[in-house]
Amino acid sequence: MDSKRLDKIKAEIKKAEDYLSAADILYKNDLYGPSSSASYNCAYHASLAALLTSDEKPGRESFERPLETLTRFSKKLDQHIEIDRASAKA
Repeated sequence: MDSKRLDKIKAEIKKAEDYLSAADILYKNDLYGPSSSASYNCAYHASLAALLTSDEKPGRESFERPLETLTRFSKKLDQHIEIDRASAKA
């Protein structure tokens, strides 16, 4: 993987982490609407990072089944994403 692509992946993960932190702060302050928007943006940037780890070009099916796409590439993302998914099921 070239350094430019790796930098892009790192940038998308950083954005996802920032949005996740914001969502947590907003949620703890009973700002549920803005928290859900920040959560969506977190998932969006994490999805982009996941797709960038693959040599595949994202097709229509990637956007129709985002959970399947995230699951498929989850092993290539930071471990905290797996932990967040497990805590959401609890």
